[in-house]
Amino acid sequence: MKILMVFVDMLRAVNQNLCNKSVPWNKLDEALAKFGGTVYSKCYSPAPDTPRGLASIWTGTYPKMNGCNSRIKYPRYFLNDNLDNIWKLFERNHMSLNLFVEKYCLEAGELPFSCEERNDIAIFDDNDLNRFVRSVKIRDNSVTFITLNEYHHGIDALHCLEDLEHVYKTVGNKIDLIFDSLGRDTFDIVVIFSDHGCLLKGDSLIYHNGRIQTYLQLWVKNAGMDTLTVDNRMCSCMDIFPTMAFLMDDFVLNRVDGLNLFMNIGHPFLVIEDYFDFSATLSQVLGWYGIIFPNLFFRTDCSGKWYSEGGEFDLEPDLKKTFETILCNYATDYDENTRLQQRIDALNG
Repeated sequence: MKILMVFVDMLRAVNQNLCNKSVPWNKLDEALAKFGGTVYSKCYSPAPDTPRGLASIWTGTYPKMNGCNSRIKYPRYFLNDNLDNIWKLFERNHMSLNLFVEKYCLEAGELPFSCEERNDIAIFDDNDLNRFVRSVKIRDNSVTFITLNEYHHGIDALHCLEDLEHVYKTVGNKIDLIFDSLGRDTFDIVVIFSDHGCLLKGDSLIYHNGRIQTYLQLWVKNAGMDTLTVDNRMCSCMDIFPTMAFLMDDFVLNRVDGLNLFMNIGHPFLVIEDYFDFSATLSQVLGWYGIIFPNLFFRTDCSGKWYSEGGEFDLEPDLKKTFETILCNYATDYDENTRLQQRIDALNG
């Protein structure tokens, strides 16, 4: 089996026509559409930053369970080793790895293992995609993992302005290079995904889905997926791991929060946890939590107030209790942070 995984850091799905028909078609849409397969238009990240988002992808679990429950806890150093993960799945199936990952990403710990400890990995860490596609050897029983940071870098350079055409063109050209040089049909499975989205000028953190809605596209050879289709089920980037285990005829060794996408069911709800301040500091505390239902999204900032897309929302007592129980069960430190906020309010009262 040959697997291709393309990770486009911070890809904002709500700005792609493939996921949101109300926005214009762009060069990146064009490049992604060439791969065919299924685009999951309502895919969410439970923890929208790279360390927590990737940990949730690798394990199929929420941060509360996987150990990477902070903005500074990267998988290599903090992932719960008692959990099964997608890289353990590849290892026990004796799959060799081709890694195109920038050196600083490896050093930060985006992958949950040390590359130096294994002899079955070909590492390309100089960010030269042309050299990679010319020289990489796609062997039988292998995983080719490509990280593209150009979207993230482009947004950073723009300081979140709205003129993104050159970003779409840059990343679209990278996708085209992969598609044209390596060939989709070289592989048995192709997954193109992101860990989270981003905010742009004018977006409200607590109301806008641009940061929490992430990109996911899946193609499987000989599965009737050559033409691009859109799946509107509510899903999560946590679904990648259990889906890959299914496609490899393997199984996940512990309970996961993700779903196998081939089960053709969506999540009844998903939990989100995030910060108001994205900077990486020891003093960060989770500031808001959300519960997404297929057609509704409720958020709270630990003050006892709840918000929907239209603004502050007055929950019925029984529903509020249900929501609080969900967050206590699935979210990191919700109960503790709520109590802390109550103490702050009392002290400032």
